[in-house]
Amino acid sequence: MGPARVRALVSSLHVASRADLARALAAGRVGELRGFGPVLRAKLERELAVKPDDTPHRLPLSVAAEYAEPLRRYLAAVGGVERVEIAGSYRRGRDTVGDLDVLLSAPPGTEPIAALEQYPDVREVTASGATKAAGILRNGLGLDVRVVPPESFGAALQYFTGSKQHGIHVRRRAQERGLKLNEYGL
Repeated sequence: MGPARVRALVSSLHVASRADLARALAAGRVGELRGFGPVLRAKLERELAVKPDDTPHRLPLSVAAEYAEPLRRYLAAVGGVERVEIAGSYRRGRDTVGDLDVLLSAPPGTEPIAALEQYPDVREVTASGATKAAGILRNGLGLDVRVVPPESFGAALQYFTGSKQHGIHVRRRAQERGLKLNEYGL
């Protein structure tokens, strides 16, 4: 299914998970949408039967934004945090987002990662350290958080925004000039 059909499901039927899609299919609401004929509906039903987990693998950008922006504001209000940006596919404006890559700038000695566990939309923190954390939001969207010193923020933002191919190309160009580029700087 392409971005236009996903957008139709989200905007018309408020589908945000596999469970939402299954309910909409069972109620016959998906068939009311333009472009969702019997063949596509049957295919969706088969795929839902094969993959029963309720965790979305990628969400439309608009749905991810409903979680990303409140999270960004929450972390920006944590003591010691100087700057917060959502990186990765969200920042690149991709149609769908697999996880939220959050980049924080904070001086050494501050512990913004601890505040993540208190955020209401975090279902689970799966890994946590002084400068990194990973977790899952209540809607199933993955979460990766990195804390960098303020002087490294620009390089880290470029590094974690990607894309992977762009990062490889930029690092190769730096190497050709005898330089080393990573998330901490040039």
